[in-house]
Amino acid sequence: MSPRTAIVTRPIALDALVAAVSHPGAGAVATFLGTVRDTNAGLTVTLLEYHVYERLAEAELASIAHQVEAELPGVRVACEHRVGTLVVGDVAVACAASSSIASRRASRSGSASTVPMGPTGSGGTTRAAATATATVTVTVIKTFR
Repeated sequence: MSPRTAIVTRPIALDALVAAVSHPGAGAVATFLGTVRDTNAGLTVTLLEYHVYERLAEAELASIAHQVEAELPGVRVACEHRVGTLVVGDVAVACAASSSIASRRASRSGSASTVPMGPTGSGGTTRAAATATATVTVTVIKTFR
């Protein structure tokens, strides 16, 4: 399955991203929402204006998601970045990732081993989904800064 990615002008619907990565074999789905905050570097923020060259931005976003899926087999990724005028509290970027990795050993490939285990001993699927979501999110934020 190809990752579902998009640059959008409408509000981002996290449920649609979760639905895009969900499937009967997924043992975990992790999500991330990046929102507009009210301060930055000690200054008050009232809104943000995101402008991109849409074709290039969409290609880069898809490339990031493809890379994560290639590095973490069994992971599905969906991510959207909103452009235009956003006010405090609006969602600027959202990512969802699911994993069907069945064992911890399989999930420890690449950067998956850097995600700490939860207090309940979360399995490999949770680790892989969380790793994929974190990797996509960090890369998108660095790329679209």
